[in-house]
Amino acid sequence: MNQAKPTRRRSSPHPGVRVLQITSRSGRRFYQARYTDPDTGRLVCESLDAKNILNADGRRSWAINKSVELQRRRAELHFGAERHQDVRLEDAIRDYLAICDATLRPKTSRGYRDAMDQFSGWARKGGVETTSQINVRVLARYREHIIQTPKRSTMRGGRRGQRGQTKVGRAPRTLNREMTYILTGASRVGASGLLPGLSRDAIADAFRRVLARSRSRPFLSFGEAQQP
Repeated sequence: MNQAKPTRRRSSPHPGVRVLQITSRSGRRFYQARYTDPDTGRLVCESLDAKNILNADGRRSWAINKSVELQRRRAELHFGAERHQDVRLEDAIRDYLAICDATLRPKTSRGYRDAMDQFSGWARKGGVETTSQINVRVLARYREHIIQTPKRSTMRGGRRGQRGQTKVGRAPRTLNREMTYILTGASRVGASGLLPGLSRDAIADAFRRVLARSRSRPFLSFGEAQQP
């Protein structure tokens, strides 16, 4: 009697990284990558759909690159690299703002402080308490929050100097200035090893500039264009 040959297990093209199809309670299906962070030893779960990776080739390519990145990081730790730290977000922001106060002009430092305080409050409400919890998805959500926050103006009938939100959106210049504050702060904090899940490029992409809306101009005939 012929015995069936045992099936040979194929090695993964991206060892250390698993890509799973998950079905949420609502029935929606999405793909999630799972791997162990070399610095913390924690299981990390990332939605590939949230990264706009929506096809099999893209998921495979991302997983291979992530696997190489993890292997490189393990090698760095093996040869004595310091592990990334995980501290309370409020402490990291406080230390960063202390540097701003000591090195920047008061007006500039106040701009950083206002922007970082707003981010800290938003993160706290969303359950983000430590620096290791900040990832690309968190920054993307905060960018949308910045864009959707309406303009503030002096309230009619209120106390002197009292300001409140209006129904008018803020200008792209204002949005980009606030994003620059957060982008710079996140980059500096990340350079200290406190944002292990984010590269400088990922932070910059998360806070890409908002394009100004171009005003449509009426078409002029040749004769009209020649008039002073």
